[in-house]
Amino acid sequence: TENVVPPPLVGSIASVAEADQLLEGLDQLAQSGKSDRDFWRQFLIVVQGLTGARGLGVLFSAQLEWVAVAIAGELPDSHLRRVTDSVRETPTGDSLDGTDAQGTWIASFIEAGKVDSGILLIDYPPDVPASLVDSGRLLLDPFCEILRTRQTISRREQDQVWCRRIEECIRSISQSSTQQ
Repeated sequence: TENVVPPPLVGSIASVAEADQLLEGLDQLAQSGKSDRDFWRQFLIVVQGLTGARGLGVLFSAQLEWVAVAIAGELPDSHLRRVTDSVRETPTGDSLDGTDAQGTWIASFIEAGKVDSGILLIDYPPDVPASLVDSGRLLLDPFCEILRTRQTISRREQDQVWCRRIEECIRSISQSSTQQ
């Protein structure tokens, strides 16, 4: 028999096989040359759909501040602050989860234990069933793996752009008729 995903986990997704197909499609998109805008749009749609989250965000550290590079749905500012504050207080902590009157959130470093890799934050409303949060927690690792893949591809593409610029600059300098 086919493994069935709990209904609250995926809404209209009926099976583990269908969820796996969505994750595989995201991974292929992460490896593709598609624009970051296309990647983030699809990533947010799939993550929110599979987790049943109220909101989600992908945060990166910039100059000792946290910047949300992608947000979908409702994500209370208080939850963003609580996650980033907990990282500042204990940057090696693995548990970035919490609950308050505004809901429950689960979060993970994109690369385990590495603060500078970024954070994936998934947020749920106050009345969320614990089973939905548990299901979301199980999906954090696959989503973070997809984000790591995208980071690697993006860095590689940036390196190629810089190499082309350097080559053009060298060519321009070598063809210049003046000493300057």
